[in-house]
Amino acid sequence: ASTTPELVDSLRSQIGIAPSYIELSAERDRLWQGGAVLRIRDGWMKIESFFVPAQFRGQGVGTHLLKAAGQEACKRQYAGVHIMLNNPNVIRFFEKNGFRKAGETPDSPRGDKHVWYIKQLNS
Repeated sequence: ASTTPELVDSLRSQIGIAPSYIELSAERDRLWQGGAVLRIRDGWMKIESFFVPAQFRGQGVGTHLLKAAGQEACKRQYAGVHIMLNNPNVIRFFEKNGFRKAGETPDSPRGDKHVWYIKQLNS
């Protein structure tokens, strides 16, 4: 799988847009297998969107995307990566990949909660 954040940064710099978002894409043999949208903010990289289609789960695609996100954060000398989650299966995946619970937002959305997970990096 390959990722293309450099292309996105290059295009943004050519048209004068500060790269506050980074898009990662995992592809193999020209077939899109997953992606992530990362937001740069306050010295941290936030995973705004993260998706791997069901047929590609369990094949390392998600782990590859998380590693690429961490590499991008290190390259920019950020403290780490964080995400807000509420799905137990997804929480297990992020924990397996080195994220830890940092806090929660109760009753958001109403009657539910979101949990913040972070992965601090040693740039």
